[in-house]
Amino acid sequence: VSPSSPRRVTAVAAGLFLFLNAIYLLTYSGTFPTGDEATLMAVTESLAERGEMSANPLYWNRLGTMSRRPSGDVLPAFEPMQSLLSAPLFWLAQRWPQVGNIHLTLLFNPLVTALTALMVFAFVITLGYETRVGVACALLFGLGTIAFPYSKLFFREPLAGLWLLSAAWCLTRLRQRRNF
Repeated sequence: VSPSSPRRVTAVAAGLFLFLNAIYLLTYSGTFPTGDEATLMAVTESLAERGEMSANPLYWNRLGTMSRRPSGDVLPAFEPMQSLLSAPLFWLAQRWPQVGNIHLTLLFNPLVTALTALMVFAFVITLGYETRVGVACALLFGLGTIAFPYSKLFFREPLAGLWLLSAAWCLTRLRQRRNF
């Protein structure tokens, strides 16, 4: 197998993904330090259980958050992609009695952050660099930037970063194919 064969690159990417997830799970907290995270979790619960894109006030209050509007209302659902994509994890946890629904759902951002590191790896390979440079860049991103602390939280930023980097990678691939 040649040093940069597709098979080797795929194996390296899989190893990179597993390694980063292992690190993220070792440092996993499983808590909500902010009301924004609790709101996103309440919307995720509502979506998974009832198909509604609103924060369930009873569930939201049970999370112990105090982030309310001055009127006393629960914060509304906002930026729904995080809840839409993490709802299957919540739904799965509801049907798997040995696993807590919040704890399984909170694994969403470690997975997304590891996928973003894989996008960094793919981007570097697409730009023509060697596999080891891609691994170094992906590890620097995954462990040496703000992405690492965000992997522990249920904020939307890791998902936004994945979408933005994916769009940039797709545009780069399109540009390479069209020879712009």
